[in-house]
Amino acid sequence: MFHGLDARQNSSNGSNINELGARKMVEKKAVEHKKPGRLTFRAVNAALAAAGAAEVLAKGDGYFYFMEGDAHCWPATMVYVTRLNDLTVEQWIGEWRSLRADWLSRKS
Repeated sequence: MFHGLDARQNSSNGSNINELGARKMVEKKAVEHKKPGRLTFRAVNAALAAAGAAEVLAKGDGYFYFMEGDAHCWPATMVYVTRLNDLTVEQWIGEWRSLRADWLSRKS
């Protein structure tokens, strides 16, 4: 007996306590393993614009590249990943900053 109740039954709704515990564990694991939302070009390019970029991200065949703004002057514009979601938004901004910084250092 558990507080006057059968250990397997909850008197208020008759449900199996072990079953409820197992269900909560499964729900918790589902939340823990939920994949973050998929990135979109709109989200990445909006974040780039918010960071001050005049350049935008575009997709090539098996890579991504920056175009517009000053990208045509950069010695390198490509990021070699196959999917937009291979990097986070913060990493995409970091790639933009790195490629732009390389150009600025050579320009001086």
